[in-house]
Amino acid sequence: MTYISTTLSSLRRQITKFEYPNQQFLSLIQSCKSMNELKQIHAQIIRSDHLSNTFLATKLLEFCAISTRNNIDYALRVFCQIDKPNDYTWTTMIRSFVNIKHPKKAIEFYSLMISQGVEANKFTFIFVLKAYSLIPSF
Repeated sequence: MTYISTTLSSLRRQITKFEYPNQQFLSLIQSCKSMNELKQIHAQIIRSDHLSNTFLATKLLEFCAISTRNNIDYALRVFCQIDKPNDYTWTTMIRSFVNIKHPKKAIEFYSLMISQGVEANKFTFIFVLKAYSLIPSF
């Protein structure tokens, strides 16, 4: 427990040093080495009311979903906290489902994206096509 409180204190000190906390959070996410660290950073982002920054939230998502950790459950929790996910955020989730070989979930997310009025980008289509290619034909 001491390690966690020490780490949280260190995070708080690092964040308050910078005029632009979003840049500091981004730097922390990029240097993050574990899900435990990411969860602490995530908590600080929520606490400082910076989760409304879609770019920052998407970077959290990427760490969970696309990195070697493939923690899709946590990525989904982060995704649900984003007020207005953009095309890149949606594509990140679609890509993560493709990476863990859940093509039907990827296609389901794509359908949900379109129904929410978010236009797909060229990268979205790449992952949607890859999802379809993973579905066995009869």
